[in-house]
Amino acid sequence: MDMTTIFVLLLAALMTVLSFLALIKSKVYINEQTNTPTSVDLPILGKISTNYPALIFVMLACALAFYAVKTNADVQQQNAQIQKELALAQDDEWVVTGQILAPPGASRDIDLRNGTVEAVPAFPAVSIDRTGKFELRVKLRHGDDFEKSIGLIDYTNLELGSAQIIPAEELQAFQKDPSKSHLASMTPLSRSYKAVLIGGGQ
Repeated sequence: MDMTTIFVLLLAALMTVLSFLALIKSKVYINEQTNTPTSVDLPILGKISTNYPALIFVMLACALAFYAVKTNADVQQQNAQIQKELALAQDDEWVVTGQILAPPGASRDIDLRNGTVEAVPAFPAVSIDRTGKFELRVKLRHGDDFEKSIGLIDYTNLELGSAQIIPAEELQAFQKDPSKSHLASMTPLSRSYKAVLIGGGQ
């Protein structure tokens, strides 16, 4: 609740208190036709003798309070909608991990950092360590599927050869039989692939 709403509610409360004090202490108006005190039926309080100016302040106070509460509710709803739209407009960060293995017969001292890992379409460079473990961090528009956005993850080493991961195919294979897919695990914003051998195989 913002300060303006709080101020209006406090003002309405003050007007209500002062109005009821005025109702209690003020003189009672006499109806000229019946020569009896003018009275008004109020909820909860019942029929009371009153003067109309004080009653008008009570009504104004109630109107102010209603306006403040309704306005605050509308503002809260609008803010919630804005926050929801902003969340939908933000990009999601995906984290993709895996490992490239040197082919059989390659030296154990081989440094797989001498090759390059690329995601297609082009995205920021994929980090890879000496043993072939790689990590790709990419931001995609909220709601976009990784497999529809990334067509290929490719490792190329001029000396050893290359290895590829096709995300869409691996996801389909994983959904049918995880043992036949290079995809090891997945979450809404991540993919973890099994080790992929340069030249093919697992």
